[in-house]
Amino acid sequence: MTALEIAEASDTSRERVQVFVAITRNGTVVGFCMWGIDDDASRWIGGLVTDATVQRTGVARAALTALIQQFDADPDCPGIALS
Repeated sequence: MTALEIAEASDTSRERVQVFVAITRNGTVVGFCMWGIDDDASRWIGGLVTDATVQRTGVARAALTALIQQFDADPDCPGIALS
């Protein structure tokens, strides 16, 4: 599989943090998802979509795995949910 990158932009204007993620492969945007932090500091991941040309190639799985590993490494994250 070619290199997968995740670029994030956050919106903290609301009470909860929401982060919008562009999933890129070889410099091309191939997907999108967002994640956020709930009041109890747990994380949620939602709105995951990928371009039809990369579906069934492992891009979504790699993006979810990268986010979950990032959250697991944070000692202040008590849990992770998919929405």
